[in-house]
Formats: sequence, C-alpha cells, structure tokens
Amino acid sequence: MAEVEQSEDNNHKFEGYSILPTFFDRTTKETTTQLRDLVNAFGKIVWPPIPQDTKAREAAAFGKTLWEYCPDSPSIKGYQFNGKRAGGYLDLLDRIQEVIQ
Repeated sequence: MAEVEQSEDNNHKFEGYSILPTFFDRTTKETTTQLRDLVNAFGKIVWPPIPQDTKAREAAAFGKTLWEYCPDSPSIKGYQFNGKRAGGYLDLLDRIQEVIQ
C-alpha cells in the first residue's frame, strides 16, 4: 500500500488498475483487517480476494490445472457469504468480463 501512495505522491495515478488480494485466509483476523484496510483506502479497485488453498499447490505438483485437479476448491469458487459467492477465480473472471465489455 505504501508503494501505491508513494507513486501517487509523485503524480503517477493508478487509474485503470485493480488490486487483487491473494492468499486470503478468512480464519485470521490480520488477513481480514488488511483486506478491510485495502478496501477503505482504494475502494472499488480492490477486487474480491483469491482464497489461500492447498489444492492449488497440489495441482501444480501433479502437473494439472486447478480446474482439472479440484474444480470445487475455494480458490476457484471463493467463499459463501450470506448465500452469495465472494472471491475466487470464478468471481475474478466475472469481474474481468465486466471490465472488457
């Protein structure tokens, strides 16, 4: 976050950029606090996080994509909050489609 602020202080604007939090672990307060701080500082340019997921490392070890190895993994599907999906690669792909259309 300091690097972005420092760049903006030098008149380099981050228009058109997004922040994609990765290795999100909703079980720790620190991760949740950091995500909240990012959203408070940068608003809508912070995209839904990609959850930390051991299956992603296992897929690489087996020479498979995450979709081939474990299509139901949290990294792909994200988390469920109040019946709605949040985060994960599926959410990321939805956001990318919104941006390019």
